[in-house]
Amino acid sequence: MSEKYEGIDFENWTAACAHLASGMSEEDVLNVLGVNMTQWQSLNKTWTDRLAELMNEDMEAATTYGNIFANPKVGKFSKVKT
Repeated sequence: MSEKYEGIDFENWTAACAHLASGMSEEDVLNVLGVNMTQWQSLNKTWTDRLAELMNEDMEAATTYGNIFANPKVGKFSKVKT
């Protein structure tokens, strides 16, 4: 999936969500992504809405999301220490 919102692709958005869920601070997540709070709020809403569309089109999106959420050491988060 090559779509990007505010410069952030699906893989990095999913990894960001996973890191937030596991306790990483929002400030740290934004720093890793290289976005500000306004950009994060926009891209998070857009990707959340887009995920629902993708899952209606092809459940593979849900599988990919689940896999990244379970192992979020991908993309910009590949070298982040938790």
